[in-house]
Amino acid sequence: MNIVGKIFVFLIFVMSLVFATFSVIVYATHTNYRDEILREEAVGNKPLGWKAQLEDLQRLYEELQAQLEDREDKISQILAERRQAVAGLEAEKERLLAQQTEAQKNYQDLRQLHEKKLAEVESTMNDIRRTQGEIDDLRQQIKRQQETIDETFAAMILRTETNNQLQGEVKRLETTNETLTDQVARAKQLVSFLSDGEVTLDTPVDAIDEPPAVEGRILAVRKRDKDTFVELSVGSDDGLLSGHELQVFRGARYLGNVIVLQTNPDRAAAIVDRATRKGPVQDGDRFESRRATQRRI
Repeated sequence: MNIVGKIFVFLIFVMSLVFATFSVIVYATHTNYRDEILREEAVGNKPLGWKAQLEDLQRLYEELQAQLEDREDKISQILAERRQAVAGLEAEKERLLAQQTEAQKNYQDLRQLHEKKLAEVESTMNDIRRTQGEIDDLRQQIKRQQETIDETFAAMILRTETNNQLQGEVKRLETTNETLTDQVARAKQLVSFLSDGEVTLDTPVDAIDEPPAVEGRILAVRKRDKDTFVELSVGSDDGLLSGHELQVFRGARYLGNVIVLQTNPDRAAAIVDRATRKGPVQDGDRFESRRATQRRI
């Protein structure tokens, strides 16, 4: 074999290596489009198959189409209500126009009546002049009455001083009444506990101050700085008082305690105790007292 043949053999060997390399690269970068289309779950870095993505997009399209139809129905209903309201306003406009016409007619009648009354006033002025003499006599009587009024005024001043003293006494009694009202509320709570058998006459006072067996829902949540305030669905009619402590749950999960700040007959305001908080409190969370928990157990 001469040198030219050797060169061709070497070139054939080199080209074989090049084509073999191309084959390996093509195989490594080959995409299995059947797997790309029919893959039902995402595997590793491979996403969900095209067919599954298309089905998801179709379901999303159907949901959006249903929402669009629902919105269109609502818009049609609103437009119908608006048209009905406009018709009512047109009828009200016609009624007001009729009232305006009637008012203009009444104005003309009142104007004629006014002219008639002016004539009567002139006649009355003549009568006043005749009664002027009678007024002079009445002035003498008024002078005598004024003396009587002065005496009455002096007596009224004395009564005013007495009234001021009585008002001070009333304020003192109102303060006493507020104190007694709070005591009556606690007494009612004690009577309720005694009737339910939750406490006896030997129960310590600290145990009586605990909230009664109540439970309800969180109606609203308001955050201010680091504190969280909540509105409760029960109030003083259920035996709640300021300072009572309640437990908050979401399902079976304990979220912490809230402390009652203010009560109304059917509502109460409370603050979340940061020392016992185990999670964020939301609208709709359930709360109950320890007595309610013990009664349920």
